[in-house]
Amino acid sequence: MEAKPADPAKVNGASRAISPAPTISKNALQQRQAKLEAIEQRIQNLEGQLAELSRQMERAGSDYARLQALGEAYRAAERELAAAWAEFEKLA
Repeated sequence: MEAKPADPAKVNGASRAISPAPTISKNALQQRQAKLEAIEQRIQNLEGQLAELSRQMERAGSDYARLQALGEAYRAAERELAAAWAEFEKLA
């Protein structure tokens, strides 16, 4: 005799109604998609900015004032990139 799968509406013998998944309007989906695309573009721009800052840091050599400024800009871009990824993951 095969075991029947448990009825999801009944848990521990108690009957419970299951609410349907909320529906999202077409407009809300389009807005979400547009936000995701904008964040993806921002991520690409920030990654490019980090690569350029890295190249500039290599070329700065022993110009410590320039290296310090570039390092600060690099750390700021990294923070902004982390925030963009967090926002992307929240929406995705």
